[in-house]
Amino acid sequence: MPQIDASLAGVSLIKLLGPEAKGKVDAVFEGGGVKAIAQLGAAHSIKRLGLEWGVLGGASGGAIVASLLAAKKSLEEIWDILSGDQLSSLVTVGYLPQIPFLQRRIYFYLPLLPNLLFNKGFVSGDRFLQIMRENLIREGRDLRFEDLLNQGVITPRYRLKILATDISRGVPVVLPDDLPCYWEAWDNAARLLDKDPSQLTCQDVQDKWPVADAVRMSMSYPFFFKPYSLHLNYSLKDKVLDTQAMGRKGPRVSILDGGVSSNFPIWLFDRMGREPRWPTFGFLLDEQKSRSRLPVRRVNDLIDLAKGVVLTGIGAMDKRLSDHDNYRTARLRTRGVKTTDFGLSGERQEELLKSGAEDAIQFLECFSWAHYKNRFRRPD
Repeated sequence: MPQIDASLAGVSLIKLLGPEAKGKVDAVFEGGGVKAIAQLGAAHSIKRLGLEWGVLGGASGGAIVASLLAAKKSLEEIWDILSGDQLSSLVTVGYLPQIPFLQRRIYFYLPLLPNLLFNKGFVSGDRFLQIMRENLIREGRDLRFEDLLNQGVITPRYRLKILATDISRGVPVVLPDDLPCYWEAWDNAARLLDKDPSQLTCQDVQDKWPVADAVRMSMSYPFFFKPYSLHLNYSLKDKVLDTQAMGRKGPRVSILDGGVSSNFPIWLFDRMGREPRWPTFGFLLDEQKSRSRLPVRRVNDLIDLAKGVVLTGIGAMDKRLSDHDNYRTARLRTRGVKTTDFGLSGERQEELLKSGAEDAIQFLECFSWAHYKNRFRRPD
């Protein structure tokens, strides 16, 4: 991992967390694919201050960073995953030469068109899921949400929350909270626990779900990745959605990128009417930072129209934060990097990493925990 020399001299821990500081912060990471490297730079600044992570959340690319941090991967390990050839191999095509240089140039668009037409995405997502499973392991098996329990804390139950979108029902899906809605989650728990499904609880279902699959569900960028497919959990008696017990396979539904519903779910850990234990920081990937005006996209055909709808729909409103959320959000420059630039050069990756660290420090220098609570926290 490249050396980062940004100064932390202007950051006061007392101002940042208050005199009763426990040395922890919660964090939510915006979705952004490859741009998540900037968030890794921000995480580096947090680590240099000696702070620990409380609960972590994110959507899409932000879910990658959040899950790896929750699994206590080192920043060097995360850097290797985000910057190396692992992610550039996402775009492999079985019947074409597996040459990294050519893969990085996305030379296979034409051969991938059948995937888009028949599978609803250029890339299956199988290779991405494999990468996540290889890196999210615990004692030789898939890391599960039960491995991320908040010890001694009633809420939230888990140290990680990930956002996806059920486009078949038109609703956001918070993982692992909403897993009881889906038949596969009950079936997975029944097999792992070797129990009759009627003996399972919703917590069993949530505990046993693999974190890698939750990240894959969130990282289903429209048209690029094939949607993640599940079935609703239906009541055998009433034939309606049943989130309390395993029933039968209901209709098949498609799970897409968390960014479709909220690319920056800064609200994930808010507990209205309760005093927060420590701050929740948001790390927003701001393409407009340092720009004097917005870029204008041309819409000449249906492909341009579809692309414009997706790019505008994913996170457009998330950039217009309320004063409450804006005050606790670090806006990180993306330096013109696109979400699916999986073949980004080493030099550009390093620029993104360092600018993320610098932007986070700039935010931390201005944040005051006491000011935040006095101005924005709602009374009981």
